[in-house]
Parts: sequence; C-alpha cells; structure tokens
Amino acid sequence: MSAGSFAGALGAGFLSDRIGRKHSIQVAAVIWIIGSMVTCSAHNVAQLVAGRVINGLSVGVKYHLLLDAPLTLQFIASSSISCGNCTETISGSSSSNSTMGH
Repeated sequence: MSAGSFAGALGAGFLSDRIGRKHSIQVAAVIWIIGSMVTCSAHNVAQLVAGRVINGLSVGVKYHLLLDAPLTLQFIASSSISCGNCTETISGSSSSNSTMGH
C-alpha cells in the first residue's frame, strides 16, 4: 500500500490541476472501490497485493488533496485571509482519526 500511496501522492497535484480537486477526490473514491473489489475477490497473494497497491493509489491522492494541500495553502496565505489554526485543527483531527482507524 505504501508504494501505491507514494505514486498517488505524486500524481495528485497533476490530476487536481487537470480536473479539479473535487473530481480528483471522486476519481480516488472510484479507484478505492476498484482496489477493494480486487482485494475482496483475491484468490492468491499476488491479487491481494495488487488490490492493496490500487487502494494505496487512492489513499495517496486523497491524503494529498484533503490534508496536505489545504494545510500548505493555509501556511502560505497572508494573515488577512488566513483563518489561523482552522485548517490545522481540521487536518489534525482527520489524521488522528485515520490513525485510530475511524
């Protein structure tokens, strides 16, 4: 899954520039469904690994677009338009929930 996440994060910026952030997240959700179907229907280890790599692509895209990009934008925005710690609070709660398995 880590290799897929790395590749997904690398391609997330290009994808969001081409089709937008919302549609990129939707594409990532479809990729997750495909990866989950491959994983659930696995009859051997190779198919299981392939499903996990596909799921990793989705995780990389979603993590980059949902957590990294807004946090980076908040840090580089001027203080007159930045909401302070709003993005940090949202990103922190999302990442802690994913760490805890929620």
